[in-house]
Amino acid sequence: MAAKKETNNSTNDVMGSYFKDWWGNDSIFEELEQRTLQAFENQKEWIEGTRDQLEQLEEYSKKMTTEWKTNTQSVFENYSKQLGVQDYQEWLNKLEEIGHKSQTIASLPGKASLDLYSRSTEQLHEASVHAIAQNKKVREKSINAFEGMFDHLRNTQPQMFKFFDFYASSTK
Repeated sequence: MAAKKETNNSTNDVMGSYFKDWWGNDSIFEELEQRTLQAFENQKEWIEGTRDQLEQLEEYSKKMTTEWKTNTQSVFENYSKQLGVQDYQEWLNKLEEIGHKSQTIASLPGKASLDLYSRSTEQLHEASVHAIAQNKKVREKSINAFEGMFDHLRNTQPQMFKFFDFYASSTK
């Protein structure tokens, strides 16, 4: 009688481990989903960092143009009588304005590309979140549907192994 219990337990253990191993792969999907979402978060951080650097570069460039104007203005103030230049202020203001506008124009393609990349990444992120939620629902429904089948197999398998126990005991 003790041998029968061991057989039933070992049979249940076989089905239990099969069920656990087969359906335990669900964690692989969850890990893949989490890594996908993490990749989108990393892309967002990269985009924001790049955008910040581009803005800093533009501000630094404008600052350098303004400093150039200030230095040139001081040179003209010191040597205006010797150089014979009197209306330099308007000319310097125009050059500074042109410099600032050209720096803004130069950074527009980069900013537009980052905005486009940011929007497309956000849309892909939203689509991935939706797909992950749908996949999770499908996995849960599948697991629920197959759990009944595995329970049935788990319960009927000991009866199938009884034949082998009978055959093994009759040949001794």
